[in-house]
Parts: sequence; C-alpha cells; structure tokens
Amino acid sequence: MEGLEASDLYRKAREASEMHWLTTRMGHRVPMVWLRRSKLREPREVNREEALGQPLVLLHCHGNATDIGMMMGPYYELGKVLGIEVCGVEYAGYGAASGRPSSGNTYADVEAAYDYLVA
Repeated sequence: MEGLEASDLYRKAREASEMHWLTTRMGHRVPMVWLRRSKLREPREVNREEALGQPLVLLHCHGNATDIGMMMGPYYELGKVLGIEVCGVEYAGYGAASGRPSSGNTYADVEAAYDYLVA
C-alpha cells in the first residue's frame, strides 16, 4: 500500500473523495468512499449536473482480493472518463469494516450503501 500512497493518481482520488461510515441492517459498520463529480472535473469542463440536474452515481462492488483503498485509482479514472460520481463500499469482515464475511452481510452492506445514496 505504501506505493499507492506515493501515487499521483491515488492522491488525486483521495482529494476527490469523501469517506462515509454506514451502519447496515445487520448492525455492522462499513466504510463507503464517494468520489464527487465536482471534485473530478477540470475547471472549464461542462458538468453533467448543470445539464441534467442530478449527478449519475455508480455504486461499485469490488471483486475478490482487493478493497476500496486499492480501488481508489480505478474509481477516480471511472469518474473522469465517464463523467459520473463513483461510490465504493467495503464488506463486513474486510478492511476496516466490522462483522464477519457472509453473503447475507454482503447484501446488507450494499443495501446500506444504496439506501444512503438515494436518501
């Protein structure tokens, strides 16, 4: 992870992101990162929110052998290339999240992230 911290891409991703702690219906606390479009765009770029009113948000569920910290670079690139906001949620029992890994907990984690985004 030390190499990622020195990366310009990951520094930009960190600066463009917000960290939120969510409580799932199972009672676990899981982190979610949200890369905001307003922090991703270049100053003179036309932004989607101004044109359409609401930003398009991608809720990304990462795969095996990674975590939201390692995904920050790809999340940043997705947001820049697609012109959207990107959110990534961690799963119970992994990284800084509480709880134990299980399919039921994973569904609850993603549901908590979705509920937070649409609230």
